[in-house]
Order: sequence, then structure tokens, then C-alpha cells
Amino acid sequence: MSYIIGNLMQGFSSGGWKEQHNMHHAATNIIGRDSDIDLMPFWAVVPSDLKVRIHQERATVERLALLLHWCMVIMQLYYLPTFQIRLIYFFISQLFAGFLLAHVVTYNHYSTLKFKCDDVICKSYVCLQLYTTRNMKPGILIDWLWGGLNYQIEHHLFPTMPRHNLKKVMPLVKEFCMENNLPYMVNEYFEGWLMEIQQMAAVAKLAQRICHQN
Repeated sequence: MSYIIGNLMQGFSSGGWKEQHNMHHAATNIIGRDSDIDLMPFWAVVPSDLKVRIHQERATVERLALLLHWCMVIMQLYYLPTFQIRLIYFFISQLFAGFLLAHVVTYNHYSTLKFKCDDVICKSYVCLQLYTTRNMKPGILIDWLWGGLNYQIEHHLFPTMPRHNLKKVMPLVKEFCMENNLPYMVNEYFEGWLMEIQQMAAVAKLAQRICHQN
């Protein structure tokens, strides 16, 4: 089923997604382990991002499914009336899909703390999730648009819990954090985005200084 929904219908590696997302949950914001904050060479999230990256081979069935996906895309574009419409349709659909995905991932983690793999916090799964994950303040529109993933702290603490139950456990998680003097980060929509932009800008300025020094 994952090959059909992921590889064939959406054009991404289901095996790669499973490996990447499981590691993201197990090692959230751990430099060198969490591939969700590894966006080089296009984006640098932390100063240590300028490193060589290794890409693992994927299964043959995944490659075939991806090939079929792009054959379907090309066939779909072929039946559109003009070349200009084909370009507009393709790029708008790809950009919008990418925005929706990045809209969730970046808000939840990019502006929070990053740790090295030997940091003491890695010994506590709960503490790691609480220090590296941010919720977006819930609301009717936000809950619908994000499909429940705005309760990202709860999603990371209980990764197999159905999304519609994340809101129900939120008060229990907040109470646990207060009793144990642990952070529970939740911000308004634009407030969280501002912190993310500030984080990216700080890394960009550092990269600029390094380039000038060289």
C-alpha cells in the first residue's frame, strides 16, 4: 500500500520516508541524525550543515514505482492543451504541495534547540521531544489545515496515536510539563514563523561571514 500511495501516486520513496521519519522521531533536531533539518545544499539550518551527504540506495520496486509515477505525470501533462498550461500546472502543483509539507515541518522544529548526538538530553526521549518541538496554537482553521499535526509535541510523544486524539491528550501533557518543570512550547501562527525566519537569517549571516573570510 505504501508503494502505491507514496511512490506511485505522490512520487516519493515510501521506504526513504519511513526511514527518515522514524529517525526524525527518534532523534529530533539531533545534528547529523535528523534528516528533517538536513537540507543542504539548498538550506542551512545550523552552522554545521556544510558537510558531504551520503544517499543510500533504494529498493528496485521503489524505483519502478517512482518511474511509473513520472510516466503518469508526463502522460497527464501531455493531454493539456498548450505547453504554457503544462508548465503552469506542473510548477504550481509542485510548489503548493511542497509548501504544505514544509509549512508543518519547519514551524515545529526549525526554531527550537538543536543538539549533538552525544548530548546528555539524548538519554531522555521525553525531554528531547519537549525541547525540540513546538506546537502551533490550536483553532478551528489551524486544526483543519494542519490535520492535527499542529499538536506536534503530542505527536512526537505518542507517534502512533491517531491525530484526532492528539488534542485530547494535550491537557495531560501540559500538566505533566508543569509538574516536572519542563518546557511546553506553543505559539501563535505568525509568532512561530517569525522565530523560524530569525533562526534562518542568523545562519545565513554566519554563512556570509564565512564566505567573506575565505
